[in-house]
Amino acid sequence: MLIISTGFNVFNSNEKPLADAESPRTRQMWLDYDDYSLPSHSDDIEICCALKGLHLYRRRQQPLDSQGA
Repeated sequence: MLIISTGFNVFNSNEKPLADAESPRTRQMWLDYDDYSLPSHSDDIEICCALKGLHLYRRRQQPLDSQGA
């Protein structure tokens, strides 16, 4: 499982920019993951704002191309 924030900071041990997130290879890789969002009640503005840029990704057991999709 991956937990990703879409904030402005880059979080890696070398503090170097990450690879091109929009490359064809990277786009293909993300097709093998399911995206989840955390449920929160719309009345709780503080929690909604805190979770806005948080994404959870889980790799599928079988990639889409091997499932016949």
